Amino acid sequence: MKYCPNCGNKIEDKQIFCNKCGTKLDANNKGNNDESLNTSTQKNGYESSKTKQNKRSKGKIWIIVSSALAVIILVLVLLFTGYFFYKNVISNNDANNTFQSTESKSQNNEEVDIKVLSSEFSEDFMNEDNTGGYEGFNLGMSKEDIQQKFGKPSSSTSMDVGNVEKYGNIGIYYGIDDTISSVYVLPEDVSIVDFKHFHGEPTVETDSQLVYDDNSDNSFTIFVNIEDDKVQSIENTFQIDDEALNNMESITTTSNDVSPTFAHEAVNYSGGIGKILSTAFNAEDYTEQEEYLSKAREMVLGWDGALDDLNATVSNQEEEDIVSQLEEFKSQRDDILNNIENFDDNSNTQAWHDAQEDYETLQVEMRIFADEYVD
Repeated sequence: MKYCPNCGNKIEDKQIFCNKCGTKLDANNKGNNDESLNTSTQKNGYESSKTKQNKRSKGKIWIIVSSALAVIILVLVLLFTGYFFYKNVISNNDANNTFQSTESKSQNNEEVDIKVLSSEFSEDFMNEDNTGGYEGFNLGMSKEDIQQKFGKPSSSTSMDVGNVEKYGNIGIYYGIDDTISSVYVLPEDVSIVDFKHFHGEPTVETDSQLVYDDNSDNSFTIFVNIEDDKVQSIENTFQIDDEALNNMESITTTSNDVSPTFAHEAVNYSGGIGKILSTAFNAEDYTEQEEYLSKAREMVLGWDGALDDLNATVSNQEEEDIVSQLEEFKSQRDDILNNIENFDDNSNTQAWHDAQEDYETLQVEMRIFADEYVD
């Protein structure tokens, strides 16, 4: 389409004159018109291309923004999923593991099973020095050491020495310093007859105890406490000397030529020694030791007066022998009290262990003595 350069009227390609204003049309005007048309067309094409580019640019930006949002959403989902998994799975597992570990620890108490009527026990306990302990329960170990290794005790029982904590067939007694001072084997339902049949006749036997000590060079003595035809406890402890053992044997074979009154007073005095020493060992910690030792010393004066009175009533050799035995008990008592005092004044742990050892031995001797003369 062309236009008149003078009036702008539409003209046909082949027209020479404008049919409106009469202006003559030439080739230049025709070319210019075409050029103008081409320019307009190019301009419109450029604008159309630019519009398309703008649309494409906006599309790319939207894709980038959408992708970024998708990545952010994905990251948030992963974080939430991870947090949920940790909180509800791992944390629960940790809690369960902690609970199971605690439960396992609390239930993993060591239950020591000991067959006293066995060759193993005969070899490892009855004929072996275990004065320092047995089955991992050693003298000097604290309650904390024991509970870390074996857990809490299954139960406890009362014995002459005091409260004994049980771990199956093992019993342990804690002394004043809260460390183990005695270890016992506590069998279940073992008769005296079966025990003697398996391990042989004891060196000394009384109504409450069997004593096995046929070898004066082996440094230990076996004490078996008995009651109601059953074995109650077995202890492998420091060896008593030959003189004490001989005194036990002589007491059990005496002719019983002793008046009931004399026998009663003699046993009463030996019981007094036991009360004195029990008082001295009754302190719960170091701070009370001096107080309880002082109480024990005060008791000595009254009880020793009773021994003097008993000595004045001696009427035969056997009663004289009894007084001699009581004098020996008295001497052992004084040595024990002196060792406790040494421990209290100088923190001498060896003196304390010596006192405990001698106390164990003296208790056995006095028990045998009492069994012989109590009606």
